[in-house]
Amino acid sequence: MGGQVVNNVNVQMIAVAEIDFGIRLRTPDVAAVNSLKADIELRGLRSPIEVAKRGGLRYGGKYKLVAGGHRLSAVEALGWDAIPAFVINGNAANLRRDELLENLTKSELSFLERAVFVHELRVIWEDENPDIASTYGGDRRSGEFQVTTKVTWSDAIVQRSGLSTRTLIRADAIGEKLDRKAAEALKFTAVAHSQKELIALSQLGPDVQGNVAKLIASGQSSTVKAAVQVLTPDVELRP
Repeated sequence: MGGQVVNNVNVQMIAVAEIDFGIRLRTPDVAAVNSLKADIELRGLRSPIEVAKRGGLRYGGKYKLVAGGHRLSAVEALGWDAIPAFVINGNAANLRRDELLENLTKSELSFLERAVFVHELRVIWEDENPDIASTYGGDRRSGEFQVTTKVTWSDAIVQRSGLSTRTLIRADAIGEKLDRKAAEALKFTAVAHSQKELIALSQLGPDVQGNVAKLIASGQSSTVKAAVQVLTPDVELRP
């Protein structure tokens, strides 16, 4: 389909059927989609989504959704055949970074989502900049630290996200230690919105985190401390 260039980015009308929604960082919220749907009916879609062209026979020339899951879901529900989209280029890491950054700016993000997203952004940045020390100085994997004045992973994310360095470092410290399966199980619980609870969870080993998450997700426990006491009555969490 035809398109135009806006700020050096190609904007095209892309057929909705040609866009691969894929596995998203965040599942579109039904209430948010319905609200956006009503707004689009009233005022139209004011911001294009972002997609990337997928090549090869495996993908059939379709596009991968990078940013705008709620907008795509809303126009699909409205029966639109096509949607305006920025068509961007980049490797898998670049596209993942853009998706993470787009979600990181959302005000409704939970502490859990922020921690997981920030840590993944740190890993991507450090993989792309192996010769530059992390915020803590030195190599994240080796544990050998040194003072550095070079641009750090948090500096790069501050510029794009608007979050403070302190917020990013705190979120990364939690996200680095969270077991991903446990985090997934806790996404829709009150614990996901409590930094205090997530810090407590991050102090536990991966297996224990998983068992704690199951108890909380099932409603058998409401806090990490309560879940740990069910699993190991004689063990106390650090305050």
